[in-house]
Amino acid sequence: MSLQKNIEKICSRKRACAASNADNNIPDDVLWNIFIRLPAKQVAQMRCVSKPWNALLSQQSFIKSHLDHRSIRRMNDDEILLVFKDGYFDFCHPFLTHPSRSSIIELPKLPNSTPSCGSSIFIGSVNGLICFADYHVIHIWNPYLSALTPLPSYTNTTIGDEMLFRFGFDPLNDDYKVVKISLSLDEHGNIVEGSLEVEVYSLRKGFWELVIGFPSHVSMICNNDEVCVDGHAYWLCLVEDMFMPETIVAFDLAHETFREISLPNSMKDYKESNRLNVLGVLSQKLCVISCIHNGDCEVWLRMDHKWVKHLVFPPFDGKIMPIGFTPNNLFLFGIGRHLALYDPDAAAVKLFNGIMNTPNSFTKVVPYVDSLIWPPTLRAINH
Repeated sequence: MSLQKNIEKICSRKRACAASNADNNIPDDVLWNIFIRLPAKQVAQMRCVSKPWNALLSQQSFIKSHLDHRSIRRMNDDEILLVFKDGYFDFCHPFLTHPSRSSIIELPKLPNSTPSCGSSIFIGSVNGLICFADYHVIHIWNPYLSALTPLPSYTNTTIGDEMLFRFGFDPLNDDYKVVKISLSLDEHGNIVEGSLEVEVYSLRKGFWELVIGFPSHVSMICNNDEVCVDGHAYWLCLVEDMFMPETIVAFDLAHETFREISLPNSMKDYKESNRLNVLGVLSQKLCVISCIHNGDCEVWLRMDHKWVKHLVFPPFDGKIMPIGFTPNNLFLFGIGRHLALYDPDAAAVKLFNGIMNTPNSFTKVVPYVDSLIWPPTLRAINH
């Protein structure tokens, strides 16, 4: 019997047992401690047993506690990573960072309404919600709840050559937001003056709004990394200067304001030192990974509004493409035709065979956790 059939059989028995005891006076705290340990899909099934259970399992406090519990379990066990080849959503390959103690993981398939032929572009993943764009329509999807919604069309008053997106969580307002930057480029790849426009969609408000304040002296946005953490979205940019130094533009998702963050001094002359700088997330904080060709990799962590040199990796055997860190603080990078994980504590490298051909700067690798998050605008779909 297949793994899926075994799971369905177990769930069926649980529902039958639960239905016969649903009216018993089982304390809510006991039910809470039981259900919080179940995967999101099974919890959603338990909601159908009775109205009291549905009320308990639909509480926002339970949903948040369930997400926290699943995240902690992920930190102590296997991590699910989603790999998007060249950023395309339809070329998603899930894998685990450690050998699974359980059976082979089976992630849900794409919804039937999702287009094929590699047309969907991955934007971001937060708390079990996946955001992707398809033919200028942005979707928010929770695979485990079979919940999918298209967002309303953005205003797009500026017709630009490029559109850049971020998807993040605003903890102050308990809101999820999509940030869209549209811009035009000149023949040298620089931003045409006055062409940059920013719009923000709030899932709580349900509409797009124009936002001003993006630094006007930014000449180029490096859109190769997807960084949203601590209530901010981040972009690594080049500014107008004869040496084209790099800067970080931060967007506060709660207050919808921009500010700049300077890089550590050792990284600023990246052309002369042959450095490749990439933004990332480490221990739920913004970090910069700075790799020198055939040299060390430095990792700087942003703490208390200051940069702290956190790690220095020895040279790897070959030129690497830094990608970022997993929630378990393993360093992800591309080397040759492989993806690899480096464990700083064990000083060991693990290669993943058969994941993809030649990881590049557009390869997206993001952690994923199953959750019960169901924003008000999401609707259920049938497969």
